[in-house]
Formats: sequence, structure tokens, C-alpha cells
Amino acid sequence: TNDSAAQDILEALSGLVSCMRGTTENEYKEFVPLLDRLVIAPKPVVRREVLRWATTLFPTTAPEGRYYALRLFGDADPDIARAAETLLSSGGREVPRFADMCSFLAARALDIQGGSVSERLQAQAKGLKGSDAALPGLSSGFSSHDIARALSFLLKLASKEGLKSAADDLFGTTPPLAKKPRLAPEVSSGTDVAPATGAEPIMAFLALSDYLGAEVIRGSAVATTEAVVDGMTSLELELRCLLLATSLASGHGSLLMDIMGRAELVLLGSPTGNQVPGSLFREGGVAANRARRLGARVVGTLCQQHAERHGGSLLWVDALEAELGAPQGTARRAGSALAICELLRSDVCGTRSQNLCQKVLGLMVPGAEEDAAVLAATCDGLRRLSEQRALVWEVLDTSAGGTTMTRQAFLDR
Repeated sequence: TNDSAAQDILEALSGLVSCMRGTTENEYKEFVPLLDRLVIAPKPVVRREVLRWATTLFPTTAPEGRYYALRLFGDADPDIARAAETLLSSGGREVPRFADMCSFLAARALDIQGGSVSERLQAQAKGLKGSDAALPGLSSGFSSHDIARALSFLLKLASKEGLKSAADDLFGTTPPLAKKPRLAPEVSSGTDVAPATGAEPIMAFLALSDYLGAEVIRGSAVATTEAVVDGMTSLELELRCLLLATSLASGHGSLLMDIMGRAELVLLGSPTGNQVPGSLFREGGVAANRARRLGARVVGTLCQQHAERHGGSLLWVDALEAELGAPQGTARRAGSALAICELLRSDVCGTRSQNLCQKVLGLMVPGAEEDAAVLAATCDGLRRLSEQRALVWEVLDTSAGGTTMTRQAFLDR
């Protein structure tokens, strides 16, 4: 196609598009290769026509109907960007299914076709473990910012279908995607993808999120401090994706192991020569503290699922316990306190629960820790723990507590 004549061609075929409303899926998908090329055309008039075609040609429940608006949401032309935003929020309850959109976006951005999703996921896992956390290049003109917008959109679709994660009650759910909520009839509960979707859409979702995780693992300051979409940093968005993937993969053991490997790299740090600390232990300001709390939930959720599937086997607990002994005022103390409290919310630690709780409470003893950020993290973790169990009071009330604090002294502190 001659790009300079693309607008004339598209306008000339407008009547044809109107006539094609209601056609079969195979018929309207024949236009996809053409639009895939023109959506990255340098001329705004061409990109504007692509958006008009997407609005007219594709059903609102088809991934294609939202894909082109998603690509143009951050367009340099403000009129195109506003039109794309309007299209993304239109359609009421008629939105694509989360699983369908995951597969469609992965096919475009990662050039994944059919049964190659698993192979791509394993290849990316090897890349993330390397010293430079290198991943294959993106396809179809996608950038890392496009991936961030796509993942934010997918999180909203998941929320629409009632696919919840532990992040939903942390800072509140993201703004509604459409005017009315939609609970997909194919979804049987709030934690699982419909059985017919299998593991592949979750793999596709995880493969897309790897591109955010790679930035974090490499130690990019921008990934942890600057908002990339919906007020979230790349790190926060990656952690929300890991939480959702964990919830959706509860019935897929091997996929859970893939998620655990990625969470370990992002939160605890790379075992290679990369000296960048894991995001759970990374120093920083407000954004780092906010992400640390979200990261602790990832640790708690994954450890609980691992223990349930492996006969009580504990994951990462020894490493987290050791970090409680880090120097005063460090992020290592704050991160370990938050993560251990998340672990203790369930009973996966068994007989170690009281000892671990005692050590976290020890940070509240006057003189043990004076840094405001560490104390705030410890208080937040203990509050979260107390929402589920009376463990804090049990430790304070027993001589085995060893904290030399009464209930009142603890509350005053």
C-alpha cells in the first residue's frame, strides 16, 4: 500500500466498511494486516483513518476493536489520542474477554503464534536471569510504553470480569474501563480463568509483563520512580501483574513456578553478577515504599500457594528472616518486616510463626529502630497480620515473646 495515498484509499472504501457490519469474524479479520501496517504510519491523517475503521468495522467485543485505540492512546496528535481514549472507554458492557485480549496482544507485540507461547516464556525466563536481563525485541512497532499501556488495559479487563487479585484492596481498584461492570458468563469464580481458556492466555499475560520486569531487574531508576501509566510506576504495574497472574494460575503448578522465578528476581534480586538489590529492599522515597508494600503481598501470596502445593515447604522465609538483622534505618529491614507479616497472615509458617512475629515486634522496642519509614512499614505489616490472626497479641501476652513490651506499650509506640 502507498502510504501517501492511504487516506484516499481508506475514505474511498468507507462505504464498503459500512456494508461489512455484521460480517463473520474471518471476513473482517482480512483487514487486520492492512491496519497493522497503517497504525504506525508517520502521517496523522492515516492513523486517524485507522481508528475510524476500527470503530466501524470490528465488534466491540473483538480484541481488534480495542487494539488500534490502545496503540493510538498515546499518539503525538492530541486529537487522535482523545479519540482513542473515547473508543477505549466506550461500549458499556461489551468489551473483549481478558483471555482473548491477552492472546491477541501477545501475538502482535511478541510475534507469538499458537503453541509457541510456552517456548517464548521459557526463553524469556533465561534472559531475565542473565546479567543484563536481556529479552527479545518487540514486534509490530511496540515500545515498552506501549506494553505498559496494554498491561494496564488488561488489568482493567480482568477487574471487569471479576478476576481479582490481592492488589485490589491495597490502593483500590483502577478506574472503570466502561460505564457498567461486566462479569463474563464464562468465569465461574473471582479467582480463576474459565476452564476453556487454559494456561496459554495467562502465559501470554506473563510474557508481556516480563518487559516491565526486565527494566526493574536491570535497576532502571525510571522504572521505580516515574509514573508510566495510570499513576503507576513500571515496578508497581509489574507487581500488580504478578499478583493477578498468581491468582489466575492457582490451578497450574508449572506456571506458578514460572511466576515464582520472576517474582524472586524482581523482589529479592538477581543471583548473577547484577548487584542491583531486589525492589523489596531498594532504598527510595514514597514510590519505593508504596511498591514495597505491594511487593510484600506478592511474596505472601506466592509463599502461601507454594506451601499448600508442597506439603508446607517454606519459600524465601530464611532469607527474609536474616534481613530483619540488617542495619537500622535500611530498606532491607522495612521490606523483610512487611513480607514476613504477609507470610504470617496465613498459617504456612507453622511452629515458626511465633518466633518470626517476635522478631518483627522486636523492631518496635524503643531503641531497636528509630527510622520513621521502617517503623511505619513494621506497623503496617503488623496491622495487616492482625486483620487475619491474633498472633501479635498472643506473642505479647506470653513470656516467650521476649519483647519486654506490654500491649499498651506496643500501642503507644
